[in-house]
Amino acid sequence: MVTTRLLKAVSLLVIGSLVATCFADDRAEKLMAKYLRGDYNVNIVAIVKETSEGNGTQRTKIQRSKDGKIRETVLAPLHLQGEYVDDGREYKQYLPDDGYMLISPSQALSHDIKLRSPLIEKNYTLKMDGSSRIIGRRCVTVVATSRFNEVPILRYHFDEATGYPMAMETVANDGSIVNSFEVTDIKFPAKLDDSTFVIEPVAGVKIVHYDETNCLSRLSDAEPKLGFKPIVPKDIPFGFEIQRISVSTDSRYRILCLKLTDGLQRATVYEWTYVQNEKITTGEASDNKIWKGLKITVVADLGSSLRQSFLQPFLVRANPQFPGIVTSIGI
Repeated sequence: MVTTRLLKAVSLLVIGSLVATCFADDRAEKLMAKYLRGDYNVNIVAIVKETSEGNGTQRTKIQRSKDGKIRETVLAPLHLQGEYVDDGREYKQYLPDDGYMLISPSQALSHDIKLRSPLIEKNYTLKMDGSSRIIGRRCVTVVATSRFNEVPILRYHFDEATGYPMAMETVANDGSIVNSFEVTDIKFPAKLDDSTFVIEPVAGVKIVHYDETNCLSRLSDAEPKLGFKPIVPKDIPFGFEIQRISVSTDSRYRILCLKLTDGLQRATVYEWTYVQNEKITTGEASDNKIWKGLKITVVADLGSSLRQSFLQPFLVRANPQFPGIVTSIGI
């Protein structure tokens, strides 16, 4: 879900005036600041074509209200169909083929100006890179380049009139496009009904709650709540830092959740005691490992090879004899 994760992870962030000090290119700075705030001041209904590693090509309908509520519906292919709604309080992921709905706190909880602004400045450079037309709308291009060679370049095409992202590519060092999305149809309706942002699953659907109310200031506070010792490395690759630590103490699952960011992009690491033959998915790109009964899952739109690089330092922390990773990614 390249588009959905990037739009949720980035467009909901209220970065504000601190963002304006982070970038050398003034016009690129203003466009990115608007994008980060999600400050479009219009209702939006868009059809998006996206390609992602492992998922091929898919089509998604995005409905976004002026006040930031988002509904995303995967239209094709059929095996990826699902509904994703963030109403500012809860984020609901309804996967009908799997027969369950996962409810977690809104992505808006990841606002963190003091952490994100310095990380953007530290990890990225922004520059303007020409203009284009997408479905007849004039767009301007902003390129975000990470200081880590392994991390693909992010190339955004913003609608000049509204600032809405009409296309985006993640570009590897060899010039190949790893992931991409492009708007193939867009409308700006005067009104979106409140019912647009309500999901009503069919009878019999399993509801799984992931409650992040137990946000912690110190990792050492997590172990008594979890019943196991978390595995967290001192250093995390590619300039990512821990943004938030939380623990879910659901009666069935006790889960550690680490929200990570490099300023622009995000990744999430979950740890919990593995149950044989369990099946819990998020509908997002992920990789995981099981270590002595503990399952570690990385969720991020960074490509499988980079997600594996995220997993490596966790496994090294668990077992110092685990094969190391190259020093160029900072471990």
